[in-house]
Amino acid sequence: MMSLHLLPQRIRRDLGSVVERGELNTGEVILRWSTRTLPDDYDANVEGAQPARTPQQETVTALIHFVGATTKMVNYLEFQAGDAIVSFESTVQIEGRDELTFVLPDGNVYVMSLVGTKVIEYWDVMIGGEKLSQTVALRRRP
Repeated sequence: MMSLHLLPQRIRRDLGSVVERGELNTGEVILRWSTRTLPDDYDANVEGAQPARTPQQETVTALIHFVGATTKMVNYLEFQAGDAIVSFESTVQIEGRDELTFVLPDGNVYVMSLVGTKVIEYWDVMIGGEKLSQTVALRRRP
């Protein structure tokens, strides 16, 4: 019999295995963002130009759901046909990345869309208050 305190680790491992094997609606997602490192002595009041941004990129596997015109999700004003709902492992860094874009397996570039937290929480996997996945709503970049 398995101890309940080990359940989150087992589910995280099993969920990771499902994603890695390409089961369900999984695919490779390319995260692109930029960074800028300012010198310690940088003063915006004195120096007008900031250092150039450096592009960064990471490829991760995620669960992907595309919102269709006939799905019930379009009943929520936050979603439109063609949007994507993408679930990443909780270890993937989403927050704090400037100009973050997502390239999905369909080849299109997406950006995060503003969706109510109550709606998107339905896709997050949590066990005992521990977040095992993180979900974002994406809209195709114009």
